[in-house]
Amino acid sequence: MLSIASLACSGVTSLPLVTFNGASGTTFTFNELNDPVMGGQSTGTWTQGTTGVFDGTVATVPSLSAPGFIKASADGTFKDVSAAAAGSLVLRLRTTTPSYTGFRVSFASGTLSPAYACSGGGSIPLSRGCFKAKFSVPTGANFTDVAIPFSSFSDKWSPATGEQTTTCADDSDVCPTAAKLSAIKRIEVWAEGVNGKVQLELLSVSATYEPAASLEKALAARTAYLASVLPATAPKELLQLELASPSDMLCPSTAAPLGLACGMRITTTAAASCSTVLSEMKARVNGQYGSWHDPHNNGTYSVQAYGGTFSASRVTGNGQYTDKMIFTLSGSGDTCQIEACSRSQVFSVADAGTNYCDLKMLYCGTADGCHPVAHDFTVGAETTQKFSMSTIDMSACLQV
Repeated sequence: MLSIASLACSGVTSLPLVTFNGASGTTFTFNELNDPVMGGQSTGTWTQGTTGVFDGTVATVPSLSAPGFIKASADGTFKDVSAAAAGSLVLRLRTTTPSYTGFRVSFASGTLSPAYACSGGGSIPLSRGCFKAKFSVPTGANFTDVAIPFSSFSDKWSPATGEQTTTCADDSDVCPTAAKLSAIKRIEVWAEGVNGKVQLELLSVSATYEPAASLEKALAARTAYLASVLPATAPKELLQLELASPSDMLCPSTAAPLGLACGMRITTTAAASCSTVLSEMKARVNGQYGSWHDPHNNGTYSVQAYGGTFSASRVTGNGQYTDKMIFTLSGSGDTCQIEACSRSQVFSVADAGTNYCDLKMLYCGTADGCHPVAHDFTVGAETTQKFSMSTIDMSACLQV
C-alpha cells in the first residue's frame, strides 16, 4: 500500500547558483581578498578552472591582536532562488583542512553596494543585506554536500570576528526572505576569525528545497508518471508500488520524480557501544581502497551531512548511480540500536538489494562474512521496511 507519508514526499528540488562548467547564468569569476587592516598578515589565493580552489593562511592582525580573514567573492546577477526560502544553501566541496573551524559563506541582496555590506555586516550605516553563516566540512577525499539552512543566515554580524551579533532565531528581521533570494548580487566564501592553514575546493553552490504537495495531487501525479514510464505490458500491480509505511526513522530525501525510488530501512542492535559502531563505520569509509573496500561491486562511499549520527552517499562501481543514507545510533554501555535508512536518487522499481547492502556493509561483522577495519561486533535480529520493490539479499552484498 502507498502511505500518506510517502505521497507527501516529492523529492528535493535543486536550483543552481554557481558552477564552474561554463554554463550561462551560473559561471562567475571569483576574486580573492585578504584582510585589508593595516598590518594584516593573512594571505590567500583563488584559482579557478573546473572547480574553484581557495588556499591560504589566516593569521593574527597585530594591531587588533585578533585573527584576520581571507575570502573569495563573485559579483553578478545570480538566478532567482526565492522558491527555496524554506530550504538550504548547499555547497558541494572538499577540503584538506577539515579541522579548520572558521569557514563561512555569505551572499548579498537588497543593498546598494554588496562589497560594502559584506564588509560592515550591518554594524555601520547602510551595511545591511549581506547574509552570513558558518559551516564545517567533513573529512574525506571526495566532494561532499554541505547544506546550510537559510534560517541559519543573518545580515547582522561582527566585521571583526564574523560571528553573528543577531541570529535569525532571535529576530526575523535579520533573516533572508524570498524577496532577497530572488535578487542575489554577490556570493562569498570566507576563512575568518580563526588562525590556521586553509584549503577548500568548491565544485558548486545551489539552493535546495522540498516542495509541498497535496495528497490528491500526489496521487494523480504518481499514477500518471508510472503510466508514462512503465510499458503497456507491465503488470498492473506495479501501478500500486509498495512504499515504506510511515516511520519516525530519519531518512534522506530522494531526487526521484514524486519520490518514486527504491530504498530500505533497517533497525537492529549491535553488541557494542555506539561510539564503537560509529568509529567502525568511519574507518571503513576512510579506509577505502586501502584497509577496506566495498564488497558490494566496489562502490565508493563518501561522508555527508544529511543528518542523523552519521550519513553518507554511495556511488555504484560503474559510477552511474548514487544512493544516500542516514544512520541514527542510540543506546548506552555495550549496546547500540542502529536505525539506518538508504534511498536511491532516481526513479526505480527494483534495486537487486542494493539499498540494503548500502547500509549493511558499513557495520556488518565477521559473523556476516564481512571484514571489519577497527572493531568487530555482532548485530542482533533486524527489522526492515522497503521502499518500492527493494529486496534483501546478503549474498549479493558480498559479491565484488
